[in-house]
Amino acid sequence: MIPYFTQPALHLGSITIHAFGVLVALAVISGEWLASRRAKQEGLDPRVTDGVVWWAIIIGFIISHLYSVFFYFPDRLMREPLYLIKVWDGISSFGGMLGGLIGIALYFRIKQPNMPSVTRWRYIDSLAFAFPFAWVFGRMGCSTAHDHPGIVTDFPISISLQTEAAQDFIYGVYASAGMLEKLPPMDRLSTMGFFDLGLLELLYTLFVLVPLFLFMGRKSRPAGFFLLLFLTTYTPVRFGLDFLRLADVKYAGLTPGQWAIIPLFAISTYILVRVLPKTQAAGATS
Repeated sequence: MIPYFTQPALHLGSITIHAFGVLVALAVISGEWLASRRAKQEGLDPRVTDGVVWWAIIIGFIISHLYSVFFYFPDRLMREPLYLIKVWDGISSFGGMLGGLIGIALYFRIKQPNMPSVTRWRYIDSLAFAFPFAWVFGRMGCSTAHDHPGIVTDFPISISLQTEAAQDFIYGVYASAGMLEKLPPMDRLSTMGFFDLGLLELLYTLFVLVPLFLFMGRKSRPAGFFLLLFLTTYTPVRFGLDFLRLADVKYAGLTPGQWAIIPLFAISTYILVRVLPKTQAAGATS
């Protein structure tokens, strides 16, 4: 099992820089750089790519926070209404994905209304290609902060509960979920670990998605290919992992992340069946 550790932090006077924030910043920087690089390889204008990226990032972060507030922490919102505007405090990965797609759609509608559909999808694919590589840094951040703790387990790839600090952490997680009675006795607990779902996603992204995208990215693909590739290879795994979550609020037995997967699947199916065939046909006749 993996030893438990607290999130690294750098204290500079009254300012504290956490590892999570640094890694999220690296995710943004690396994602923007890789998307621009992919756009150049595909003969696209990197300035347009930069515009798409920043609209996706800004609107994605806003909606990511709103999704987190309304669906993960509604009780806190009732106690603290100003929490709604604290966009730096609490984000949802799937809220960010949905927000990013909205940001991309708004960019093209407002900034590039006359761009052909097939060209738009080529730009979207430059972002989608870069996303798993940026996701590695994002999930590193979640792993360092233990943002997504799961149930206790004997699984080897888990965070050890041998230390008192780790036991206090998981005790607090189970307490907040109202599930203290489900914790094993302390002598048994100290031999176990807990699922760190951010870590599991990191490993899946690093050893499955990144190699897959590198392999598929060796040559040009039809417009929309990489967006659909990500949605169809990531979302089923995430849907399954969310059943291991402990403290997340649930609606009809599903987490907010699992509910977000449903429209993402619907969007990807609609794109595959209705949008891309028309886009490819229009591109072939232009």
